[in-house]
Amino acid sequence: MRRNATRVLLTLVVIAGCIGVASAQENAARVQATMSSVIGAAATGMGGAFVAVADDGTALYWNPAALADNSGFRIYGAVGGASQNIDTIQDLLDVADILGDEDELSEEDFDLIREVAERNSGIPVEGGIGAIGTLEFSQFALGYWAMAAGNGVLNYTQNIGAEVVDWTADAAGQAGAGLGYGRNVSGPWNVGITARAAVLSLANAEGTAARPVVPNPVVTSDNVTDSDADTSYTVDLGVLYSPDARNRFGLVGRNLTSPSFDLELDDALGNPQQISAEIDPSVDLGFAHTASDGSIIAVDAHNIFEANDVGCEIAVGISKPLCDVVTLRLGYGNDAPTFGLGFDLGGFQLDLASTFDWEDRVAIGASGTF
Repeated sequence: MRRNATRVLLTLVVIAGCIGVASAQENAARVQATMSSVIGAAATGMGGAFVAVADDGTALYWNPAALADNSGFRIYGAVGGASQNIDTIQDLLDVADILGDEDELSEEDFDLIREVAERNSGIPVEGGIGAIGTLEFSQFALGYWAMAAGNGVLNYTQNIGAEVVDWTADAAGQAGAGLGYGRNVSGPWNVGITARAAVLSLANAEGTAARPVVPNPVVTSDNVTDSDADTSYTVDLGVLYSPDARNRFGLVGRNLTSPSFDLELDDALGNPQQISAEIDPSVDLGFAHTASDGSIIAVDAHNIFEANDVGCEIAVGISKPLCDVVTLRLGYGNDAPTFGLGFDLGGFQLDLASTFDWEDRVAIGASGTF
């Protein structure tokens, strides 16, 4: 079980951004901040400037007030990821295959771990992955979205008495399953609400493998892995104001009930540590202008009051139809320029997006409208 748990954890960490278990509230907030860069392929292509757009099946997450504009039935799904040092992923997966709860490793196993650690010693492997799936019907939507983020570090040292490899890996995740509703309340005003269950999960792994410099050495390995999750409930509220057909202003308040979580993780010595976290409410603002040719220019300010000790993030994006079938998207958000393509194939929509360095961020989404 420990061997499998270690592999699962490191797999999550390696495909998943900068999380440590020391501050659970900060971890939860950083996952939330990272989520805006990988939830929805159209949003990713526009740099995350989507609060006042939210027109592709992601309204349940981005702004439930946009559900008021719906009249049909749509199924939507998307997945996106952000990573750094992606070339070390297979290295760490190889290590995860070896590490277990055994007290001894073979010299061949240690040699592989040492080689990986020497190539990547002290280099954190960071990243995140997010997914969303929704079912929209008239002005309602059901959906689920999730985000996992983490990092892993290997270190190799050698002294007179022994060679030592130590590693740490931390991951955090957020998930939400909810029901959303939007309606027009008066002329240019739409409002919406998403009621959802929120899940916070934390995981960590620590270990050391040592090989004494003696003939026929015994390679010792000491590993600790642990994880826990808790569920709370909260609501998001959204507003859209459209003074005319060309301009739209959006506002979203997230986690308005300040969901709280209680978790327990073992430390490196196996002692249980109680961890409590509370996610404070945050506010996003957005503006979108639609030109006469159907192009959209959008600007967002995410987390404008810097809740949970996470800074405000500005995102900008452009969406321009190239023909009846293809739409080009460009944007800037989360410290990187982005681009994307949308393909409107009748009742089927396909969206692709990436940063200009595709290994940094990439997303794909699709929807069917009936």
